[in-house]
Amino acid sequence: MGAKKTTEQHAAEVKALGVLVLKGDYKGARIKTIYYCPKHDFTGEALPTNVLKGRGLMCCKNPTTDPSTGMKTTAMHAEEVRKLGRVQLVSKYVEAKTKCTYRCLLHNEEHEALPTNVLKGIGLTCCQRTLGAATNIRRHGELYDGRLKEIGKLHRLGGYIDSKTPILHRCLVHGGEGMQSPNAAVQGTGLKCCLDAARQNSADQKRQSVIDRLRNELGTINPNLEWVGGEYKDQNSLLQMRCKTHDEIHLASWQQITQGCGVYCCRMENLRNIGKRSLNRFDVDSVWRVLTGSNERAGNAWLYLYESPVRPFNKYGISNDVGKRANSGEYGTQLIEPRFFAKRDDAVLIEQAFRYGYGVAIPEALAEWTGNTELTTLEPDEFVEVIEELEGSLIEMGRWVFAEEFCDPREIERARKEST
Repeated sequence: MGAKKTTEQHAAEVKALGVLVLKGDYKGARIKTIYYCPKHDFTGEALPTNVLKGRGLMCCKNPTTDPSTGMKTTAMHAEEVRKLGRVQLVSKYVEAKTKCTYRCLLHNEEHEALPTNVLKGIGLTCCQRTLGAATNIRRHGELYDGRLKEIGKLHRLGGYIDSKTPILHRCLVHGGEGMQSPNAAVQGTGLKCCLDAARQNSADQKRQSVIDRLRNELGTINPNLEWVGGEYKDQNSLLQMRCKTHDEIHLASWQQITQGCGVYCCRMENLRNIGKRSLNRFDVDSVWRVLTGSNERAGNAWLYLYESPVRPFNKYGISNDVGKRANSGEYGTQLIEPRFFAKRDDAVLIEQAFRYGYGVAIPEALAEWTGNTELTTLEPDEFVEVIEELEGSLIEMGRWVFAEEFCDPREIERARKEST
């Protein structure tokens, strides 16, 4: 039979394990003695045979309880909770089946809960409420998506919040994206692109209604014209009009048509008729007389522009006494500062060049009015701009070349005949 193990020998065995430290006397393998646990700072009894098997003390077997009592302390439970990272213990811990008060670190609310439930990861009341709401929102979002699919107008892009909060959608009709509340969407309100399209459609319908009306009115205003092209937007839109008399197509605005200006071919026909009368009558201020030096009027002259009795027609002309001419001709308001010409012949060429290039047909309302052969519908600033361009050309070209470029060719032909 071997010698009995001494306390020193057992102490060496325990030290070699590196877990405990022998504090009591060794009396036998199955007789409890005292050990110290450095890890948990605890001193307690244990069987030497168990210690050598590495079982440690009570503190090692259940670190969440107080080894001296075998019960979990408030500090121990608080540490368990801290490791979860979601809640914080704010009341005293009694035992696992007794509720404690915890603070939710996510929602910053305090609620009572069983410690066992908290350690299982079951959230507090606020967390459960949020989870329930999230589930409810997801369910309503799915129902809303189904309703949108039935309508076939919008597709949801943003996360569903509630029926009143606007969220991002894509329009399946027009391709636009925008915010809209689910309540409005299921009622067919649509997005901004839908509203814009509706306004445009309404505007198109109104414009088409105007176009239909204008086409009907054209037959009364000027039966000689046929509207063959061009988009009508307003009174100044240029439209393609076919003249039935000359079988030509020219651009004209509705405003010009209603004012009796006609289209280009008709205006040129009118000017040719005016030119015939000018060539066949004794007209002192004519192009051919200026070119042949036979114009009987000499001295200076003024080019003027006044309102006529009928709008939008304005009366232009030349005179050596503008005030007297305006009074005798029953002209309206003076529209420009009269332009001075040192030589009347130059004023004649400018006036006749403007009449040939920009003259308008005589409206019926002015058929008997004196001075109706010199009418224009240009605004005053537009009139001055054209006159200034003609003045520059006259200075640059000289009278003969200018007349050949801008005046009635029959006047040039007459001047050549008179010169031979």
